[in-house]
Amino acid sequence: SSGINAEYGVDAARIVKGRIEKTLLGEISEYIEEVYLPQDCYIMVKLHAQRIRMLKLEITPQSVVKSIVKNSKVKLTSQDVRVYSGSCISVYPPSGGSKAKQQTETMYSLMQQLKKILPNIPVMGIS
Repeated sequence: SSGINAEYGVDAARIVKGRIEKTLLGEISEYIEEVYLPQDCYIMVKLHAQRIRMLKLEITPQSVVKSIVKNSKVKLTSQDVRVYSGSCISVYPPSGGSKAKQQTETMYSLMQQLKKILPNIPVMGIS
């Protein structure tokens, strides 16, 4: 442990800490919720922009999309994860080749798995 040099200050310490310490998606999200529409379903992730700025993290919606896609726990492509708006990301479950009721049940379980895994995906730092 060492002290903070007044020359660099607290802001510099936060930047360094943010780059080293593992930051999870759940820690920088306002919410992660399921969205069900008649012909579609997805997980909506709203990034907490104020918290990201306060912690001096260099995280953008695009960098979060890359982190989700490259995570081995979720088998998603860049087509499944999209920036919805400035701070929202939509995560679609990978499509399966099932039919009707079986597809609905499978889709629901995929949505539940995604909602459970997403908050624990590292988006910055050493993982």
